[in-house]
Amino acid sequence: NLVITRVFPSGKAQKWNLEPYWTKVEISNPRINHYNLILKSKEKVVMIGSFLNYYDKKRLMKKIEDALQNYKISYRV
Repeated sequence: NLVITRVFPSGKAQKWNLEPYWTKVEISNPRINHYNLILKSKEKVVMIGSFLNYYDKKRLMKKIEDALQNYKISYRV
């Protein structure tokens, strides 16, 4: 599983478990100059990196896509 953990300043943690084989990464643009980096896996949707600018979100999206692709390749073996 792919585990996403958000840790709040209070120390409280929130976790999501995603199936990496079905996970997709996208950037949505709900408002002008506002972009969301989203992970989708089946019925689950997780927004990450809200503090990042657009270009950093694109770089992170590429790294996540590469990692997911490597997982999918190794999963087939």
